[in-house]
Amino acid sequence: MGTNSKSTHQSYVTAPTAPTEAAVLPPGAGQAVLDPDLLSPAILAGLEGLEIGGAGAGPEAVEPEQPVPEPVPAPEPEPEPEPEPEAESEPVDETPAEDPEPEPAEDPPDVALDAEAIAQQELWQEAATPLPEELPVGKAFGVPVMVGGLELQDSAVTLMSYADGEGSREVLMATVSPEAEAALLDALSVSGVKMIPVESTEVVQARLATDKLLQIDEKMAKAAKAANGKFKHGEKMDETCWAAFNAAVDAVNQASQQATTMAGEDPATAQAVASMVEHYQATTAAIYKQNEDPQPYLSGGKVPHTTPFLYPTEQVVTTMVPAPPEEAGIGQLPASLRNASRIKASMDADGGVHWDGKSRTDATGDAKAKEYVVDLGEGYSGVYRPHHAPEGHGQVPFSMRGQLEITAPAGPGHGQTLVGKLAALNLPAAPAGAAEAELTYLKANITAQGLAGDAGVSSALSAGAQLTEMHVQELFHAEAHRAVGLDAHGLDALAREFQARGAKAAVPAHTALLREAVANATGHASGDALAQSPGYQPTPQATAGWLSWSRFDVTGDPQKMEASFKNRALTHTGKAQSVKEMLRTGFLASTERRRTMGVAKVGMSEGPDMTTGGANSVFLRVKSDKTAFTHGHGITLVWDKPAAMFADASVYGYNSDMFGAINPQSKNLSSMTRDPHQMAKFTAGDNEVMFRNGLDLHGTAAPSRIITSSAEQRTEVLEIFKAQGITHLGGTPVEQIVKQGG
Repeated sequence: MGTNSKSTHQSYVTAPTAPTEAAVLPPGAGQAVLDPDLLSPAILAGLEGLEIGGAGAGPEAVEPEQPVPEPVPAPEPEPEPEPEPEAESEPVDETPAEDPEPEPAEDPPDVALDAEAIAQQELWQEAATPLPEELPVGKAFGVPVMVGGLELQDSAVTLMSYADGEGSREVLMATVSPEAEAALLDALSVSGVKMIPVESTEVVQARLATDKLLQIDEKMAKAAKAANGKFKHGEKMDETCWAAFNAAVDAVNQASQQATTMAGEDPATAQAVASMVEHYQATTAAIYKQNEDPQPYLSGGKVPHTTPFLYPTEQVVTTMVPAPPEEAGIGQLPASLRNASRIKASMDADGGVHWDGKSRTDATGDAKAKEYVVDLGEGYSGVYRPHHAPEGHGQVPFSMRGQLEITAPAGPGHGQTLVGKLAALNLPAAPAGAAEAELTYLKANITAQGLAGDAGVSSALSAGAQLTEMHVQELFHAEAHRAVGLDAHGLDALAREFQARGAKAAVPAHTALLREAVANATGHASGDALAQSPGYQPTPQATAGWLSWSRFDVTGDPQKMEASFKNRALTHTGKAQSVKEMLRTGFLASTERRRTMGVAKVGMSEGPDMTTGGANSVFLRVKSDKTAFTHGHGITLVWDKPAAMFADASVYGYNSDMFGAINPQSKNLSSMTRDPHQMAKFTAGDNEVMFRNGLDLHGTAAPSRIITSSAEQRTEVLEIFKAQGITHLGGTPVEQIVKQGG
């Protein structure tokens, strides 16, 4: 296989066997049908009247009805062609047969290339999101482009053009879904990824048995979390906090007594336990000291993230070493593994981003966390950080999983080619049109409204693969002659073409099925009724370098949303310098988005946020709109009428500080909600409302108030707007928006 795939890996593009004289069609070609057992009655009903046949989009697409019928001569017309046999026997026919052949023999390649280029250009002209002829160099957030299919998050890629001296370096960035990872890895021939086990004795860092038995680390984490819930507001610990704190202290004291007891019998273990006690006592001391004079987070009032005590222990471990490299399969790309890294970008004083095309920085500090490096040919290269750890290696933090980068050769003008390179990785590589946009819109609403568990919706989602296979079979039936004379590589390329065209041809029917299922699950009379309902907006909104999708249950009933958020506001508080930088660039961006710009370590808890997945979103809080927003020396952004912001289908929240957890391994997912009406009821001071990627502070998500902690800060913020020629935000003069104090 050449990858770290298991033996159960399936090929995602199956090339037809090369025929000697004529292509042999598979049984039932051109007659593929959906398995009715996989479709609910509601979805089957939705199929009625849908035209789901056809050979698919593409320059050589042939309607299936044309090749299938065989002309059966009727008995009456037969006498008319009788004179023709005499003409056929004459030698005159041999000359015309020779003359037309040489010319078409040279023309088809050019004609095919022209047709393909024209078809590709038409796709870009009809794209749901336009692609500029040249990417803006140095733009911090890049340009978002929508591609067809559900394999990429939000069906989107971001095209960046970093400034590089007098030139530029263009990079495509996207997040691959976990479901699409196997197909991507199937495209790679990875050297050194297959590992074999070797046993050895090593010294490893591990928790002591006493720690596990008494659950000291767990109790310490609970105590620190409870205390931070008070310290962040400058408040002292309450009874609940003291109960958690005392439980941790009691566990540490028990461990200390054990160390004293075992000192004579097992001095080495006793010393290890004593060291552990000192480690945890330092944490309890820090909590106790902070409680004497609690300060808000922005003034250094947060107790650091607790860590378990680890002690060197000798034990037999099984390590994995690379096995001999395997031969690359047909159509596979050469790839290798290396330590996870990031583009080493930088931002200048004017907000422009720079990168030399080569420099990278360590992404995790963990040598076990790996990424794939892929040679895409023609000077293009790819980097992929997998969802699942390669065999024998570690994983990157959750917020980085699925990240894909494709870097072009130096210079401008590579936008369309960068998108096209996705095809070599078994990913959608064509710009999306209206049908693809609606499919992604429906999928976003299924997640936002919690509809995935509905039987009809689940059935409609799974029907996509069957519809694609049906169109692929029809393509092969109609165009099997193209396989004649092709070698293995040519057959692989043809199979990939059929797969891509089949997937695109399946979109309209799949969209109709899914719309019908979602309509049924949400109480609409039909898919058409849903499509015509208020608030149904199946087009993405481009914000900075990303796309966002709305949810029709919110946009369709704005009055209900406004009622829920009456006297409620959203806020974001940060250090003064960080917020001023946001206002200068115009965007409140997530940790992961900031890293693409070379901006790091400005968040309050970036490390834990990367582990939980919160680093892919920005953190806001629900507050009373009457709250006085004063937090140390920071600056607070306030949205006094936030109801419309919750139309974003990516929004989720917690009524407590959970580091924005979205990692399935998190213990706190059960308390997450995507219901905006529930979020409106949040009362905890450390609640979290998460928006994926970020917010446009100069545009659609402009704050209604910017509250500074000093007159000097207010002047500085107004100067930032003045330098950029910004006089109003959301139609209000900036002088009325920027306020000192509450």
